[in-house]
Amino acid sequence: MVMQANPANQASQLRYQALVELHWQELYRFAYRLCGDRHLAEDMVQETYCQAWRHLSSLQSDETARAWLFQILRRHFLRCGRNSRHRSTQDIANYDPPATASQSEAAEQRDSIQVALTMLEDKFKEPLLMVAVGGLTCDQAAKELGVPLGTVLSRIYRARQMMKAHFDQFGEAKHQHEIESKTAHIKKGDANI
Repeated sequence: MVMQANPANQASQLRYQALVELHWQELYRFAYRLCGDRHLAEDMVQETYCQAWRHLSSLQSDETARAWLFQILRRHFLRCGRNSRHRSTQDIANYDPPATASQSEAAEQRDSIQVALTMLEDKFKEPLLMVAVGGLTCDQAAKELGVPLGTVLSRIYRARQMMKAHFDQFGEAKHQHEIESKTAHIKKGDANI
């Protein structure tokens, strides 16, 4: 099936290609952290880009493209009824050990973080991922989620605390550093977020 963009011209195709090249990795990381399944995350990103192609003419500015794509992905996730509730551990079970110890440690860290993320309710996980993985500001995340900035700050704080408790409980406190480093700039009540 060949899709047609509304403004079916070469400029639209180049703009679309630029969107894909610039943002696919961030979108994939966000999708994977939302659902915890590699294949589902790939499908979510693919559907995001299909929607983006269909509605490319509605993107008013390339400066807002990243937030626009994250919004499409998040809405797709919500529309699918969060089918990822029955999160898969298949990726971890089918994981081939890497060749070096540092790769192994990195894989262990990613897996541990993913397990901790699956323990979070979506209302805490989404703002954390939007800021830490998606790179949105807290203000952008608040607008996207339709909640006040203080709510986003509170939910990110609570998500960090819940993940810290999970890591402490399972003796994995070393993994908390990654979450803290990506959200260290967030302080409750910080107006410059």
